[in-house]
Amino acid sequence: MGQPNPEADTAGWKKLFAALREPTWLLVTSATAAAAGGATPSLPGLARDCPVDRPAADTLGLGDDGWVLVRPDGYTAARGHGQDQLDRAYRRLPL
Repeated sequence: MGQPNPEADTAGWKKLFAALREPTWLLVTSATAAAAGGATPSLPGLARDCPVDRPAADTLGLGDDGWVLVRPDGYTAARGHGQDQLDRAYRRLPL
């Protein structure tokens, strides 16, 4: 068995793991970008916002405007950067 990952015990990962326990759509974004006043993508009415801190945001490659849309079953539905890409991904969802 491998060594435990100390990064998994950080606030960002704990928040994400807790959010994934609830069967709902999640929009994972960077909390750092939101705190800096950046425009973070959103999907009101569909996905619950889940801004995560570093190092989780860095590991997920979120950057300033990155996002990961997670289905209620925990699988990734789409990922990208910016509101335009999120809007396009949303229109392709079979809802």
